[in-house]
Amino acid sequence: MSRLGARLRRHRRLRPGAQAVYAGERWWSYGELVAAAEPIGKALGVVPGDVVAIVMARGIEMVLAIAATALAGAIPAVIDPADPELAARTLARLRPAIALAGMALPSAATLEMRDSAAVLGPRAAVPWESVARPGIAHIIFTSSSTADPKGVVWSEVRAGFDLAVRPTELQRAAPGGIAVPLCSALGLQDLLRALHYRLATVLLDTPFRAGLDQVRALGVNRLKLTPTQVEVLLASGMELPALRTVMVASAPIAAERLHALAARLPAARIGRSYGLTESGAATVLWIDRHPKRLRSVGRPIAYRRVTVRDREGHVLPPRTWGEVVIEVPVWDRGDGYLDPTPALARRFDNATLRTGDRGIFDARGFLLLGPRHAEILKVGGRSVSAPRIEESLRGLGGITEVTVVGVPDRALGQVPCAVFAPSPGCRPDELATAARADESPRWFLPRLALPRGSTGKVRRGLLAHEAARWTAAFPQLVAPDHRTYPAYAVDPRVSIVDGGIAPWFGDATLVAGRAIALVTRRPVRVLALAYLQAGAAERPACRLVVGPVPVEQAEGELSDQLLDVFATELLRLVALLPGEPVQTTCVRPARDAFVAAGFTPSSDGWLVRGAGDHVSATGRVADDAFDHVVETIAVWAQRASAGSSR
Repeated sequence: MSRLGARLRRHRRLRPGAQAVYAGERWWSYGELVAAAEPIGKALGVVPGDVVAIVMARGIEMVLAIAATALAGAIPAVIDPADPELAARTLARLRPAIALAGMALPSAATLEMRDSAAVLGPRAAVPWESVARPGIAHIIFTSSSTADPKGVVWSEVRAGFDLAVRPTELQRAAPGGIAVPLCSALGLQDLLRALHYRLATVLLDTPFRAGLDQVRALGVNRLKLTPTQVEVLLASGMELPALRTVMVASAPIAAERLHALAARLPAARIGRSYGLTESGAATVLWIDRHPKRLRSVGRPIAYRRVTVRDREGHVLPPRTWGEVVIEVPVWDRGDGYLDPTPALARRFDNATLRTGDRGIFDARGFLLLGPRHAEILKVGGRSVSAPRIEESLRGLGGITEVTVVGVPDRALGQVPCAVFAPSPGCRPDELATAARADESPRWFLPRLALPRGSTGKVRRGLLAHEAARWTAAFPQLVAPDHRTYPAYAVDPRVSIVDGGIAPWFGDATLVAGRAIALVTRRPVRVLALAYLQAGAAERPACRLVVGPVPVEQAEGELSDQLLDVFATELLRLVALLPGEPVQTTCVRPARDAFVAAGFTPSSDGWLVRGAGDHVSATGRVADDAFDHVVETIAVWAQRASAGSSR
């Protein structure tokens, strides 16, 4: 980054009035940018080799933070601020000399804008011993495939080589736009390249639909887009006559969407690229040159070697599936991951990156991608494609989006779990029969929305972590179909059972959740019911517990002590549901509340409720909520009883 700092000072000396960055509804010149960043760099109190954590995503503040770090000769490490708790954990792992944040964050100085100038706010004491990392250019944290982010390290040698690839005259002629957060690999690399070569850059730091208005107004001529942004652009109906180059990166996209994009932007050259944060771009395909190869991601670019290899690392011939491996030609020992585990160290060793993507080269050298290794589940020793299950479920049962992940299973090693976002009118009962018979998910977990990274990709690793925590809470079996209806024993006679997903209750504040039951084991009888739902900060949701259920019991009435055990376990299970939990307490309602709802409980009932409980002002719980939960568990009880009788 010291090279970038020298470049910025040169730009201020030779072309101080040149347009640098458009942000906050105005252009910043290179002279202004350096003048604002230099005092910050001095105030940081860092020396070359020190790490400066930048916990920001967009805006001129982040540009100033990166420029200030470069002018000080230090190392920027960009961290996505979307999850403050995760950002704080990442800071503790990184152990930087100082952290700059655009929000309140433990152990971080804040960077504020006052009268078009940046001011460094209070500097908190760092609660760790900082670690210097000389020879490193920058660090990017990425976490799309794992629950915790990986720190990807680029050395000064490697970053300098990539910057040596000069931009075209087209890129110099007019401003380009950055349409993704600067904390992502796409955004950071584009910004560093622009600052290095004194290019004009437009930060689209508004929602992308509004950013398209800026693209048109400022005459932006080049953009990198994610597939999600392509869909927004196509749905907007907006004409962008100044665009000359559009590159689609970051995730798979259907060929017909690329054709639709080319038809919408006839003056622009459309391409797609493939690469990872660790490697940068590795392949490219221009659709005007190869319109019949759009299922591929193109051929390797000149300064990346891409091969397909088997598990032993042998290069495979064309038309043979294997793992895609990318080799970086210029590297230093610092390249790889930040403080890697042995598994990560093997994945990216000596500038050779095992991507985890399955691929195949055709006879003409075009690379086609299959599902990632993380998307291939090993169910009973058989390979099952998670994306194929997703395709069979997408659009069915009233779900808006779905991702299939693998969760541990004692009998089969791993089984599919479908994590989905329901819509009003969701019918979860349709999902279990929608997939292929031999690939149907054994678990269905609803979530208000699927978590996504800064570039729009679903955080599959986080979903797998959440799903594994939930499924691990039910280790025992209570019926032959135990992988669909698992349980754990409270005592030798009674178990707590996950009865599966319960349907939408017709209320906009509720989405599909879990129906949990307290049951006797022989014979199987439902004693009490619960409805648990994961919530979110912007839409609090209730956890409705209904019970006890009036059933004939040979051994007398259900005891208060057993109900209390059930209530305690429900509070524990609430914390394991995917998504953000709602503050939950256990209270005993009046006996009349159950009677009013059509129940005659055998002992005092109780509810577990959150901020948006489903009880009216009169204390009456919605009849449809009771009916649906009772029906869900009743169906389970019939199946379990039939299985036990066999």
